[in-house]
Amino acid sequence: MTNLLKWLRCSLAAGFVLLAGCSKDAMIKRSLERADSFYAADELEKARIEYLGVLRRDPQNVRALTRLGFILTKQGMPLVAGSALGKARMLDSTNAELCLRLAQAFEAAGQHAQARKEIISGWDQAGQFIEEYAGTLAESSFIPGDVEDA
Repeated sequence: MTNLLKWLRCSLAAGFVLLAGCSKDAMIKRSLERADSFYAADELEKARIEYLGVLRRDPQNVRALTRLGFILTKQGMPLVAGSALGKARMLDSTNAELCLRLAQAFEAAGQHAQARKEIISGWDQAGQFIEEYAGTLAESSFIPGDVEDA
């Protein structure tokens, strides 16, 4: 009987060690890798599902929020995209593409003033996106003075 108890204890301990090997960080990393590969292959629905899985485990994961926002914008859901992109922008205020995509989501949702505000706030970081910034700024400008500023 004591041998059976020893064997049972050892088996349980080994099981716990195996379960502990699959940490939260490792699961997030694998999910991000899968999501990124789906995104690169333009399998947006599969990527969206993987990024949502990452966000369930890590609600402040900037990469997942950003990519989810990009996907939702491409899928024609600018209001939902704006929510994800806005949260990502709060967490990473220096990302020029993120600023641009958030402004474009605002523009697509008809929130022109908010789009313009976002573009102007990120103008200094525009870098390689400068032409898209200028185009989005022009699209968001409805008042004659705004167009002259753009």
